[in-house]
Amino acid sequence: MICRAVLPNAGLGNKLFPWARCRVFSLEHNVPMLAPVWVQLKLGPIARGDRDTRLYHNLFRLRPVGYVSGARALWQRIMERDQVVFSGPDEHFAPLTGKHALVLEELTRMTQPEWVRRADDVGAVAIGVHVRRGDFVQASQPEDFITRGAIRTPLDWYVQAVSAIREVTGKLTPAVVVSDAADAELQDLLQMESVRRVETGSAISDLLVLSKAQFLIGSGGSSFSAWAAFLGQMPALAYTGQSLSWFRIEPTRSQFIGEWDVSVPMQSVLREEAIV
Repeated sequence: MICRAVLPNAGLGNKLFPWARCRVFSLEHNVPMLAPVWVQLKLGPIARGDRDTRLYHNLFRLRPVGYVSGARALWQRIMERDQVVFSGPDEHFAPLTGKHALVLEELTRMTQPEWVRRADDVGAVAIGVHVRRGDFVQASQPEDFITRGAIRTPLDWYVQAVSAIREVTGKLTPAVVVSDAADAELQDLLQMESVRRVETGSAISDLLVLSKAQFLIGSGGSSFSAWAAFLGQMPALAYTGQSLSWFRIEPTRSQFIGEWDVSVPMQSVLREEAIV
């Protein structure tokens, strides 16, 4: 018996769902896992001139330890009849509840050392901010945030969220911004004191940076933000109607993972023991 993950032609976050379920299955049942095929060609990011072209050709080790790879993987993919195949998002993080530490360890272990180092070089992250733009679109009406996906979170909401967390912590808590947008699109956020943008050069490094934040201010509807919240198990905020809890993340420390309305005091959202 072998297990293999069939990865969708999608962003890194959506690719990670079948990989993670398959990897956990492999380790828990002592079943060999075929090394996934991460490389893809998507014309959309290239046509839009996105910072991240989403080719994913150099994020992970070619022959990761603990996987069947190379010619042997190809042979088993063709000849092995007893295969357990994992594909699609399934129930997102529900099957992975309680496995975040294992998944983070495995994800880091198969990542190219250069990208792990770049994430480590960023240092500690108090507030991690993920601003997703790319193929996300502007809302045409307020209801879009409830009825549609892939909607851009308003930039002023991020500014207000950073300020609100700082009011609760009682100090100028530093924030790190990860985004696929141009600096000009993030101007109001980047002009805030003790807010800096981090550009690691890869999606996996960006994810590892966000996953070590003490607070996460995410992009609603983004599986990338959701993965950071799952791996880091920190309080995670998203825009009204766009809660990351939609991805079935179970808070293992009873931390808040949900939507935040600017009219609601941040003190009523964050747990006292989570304050930096």
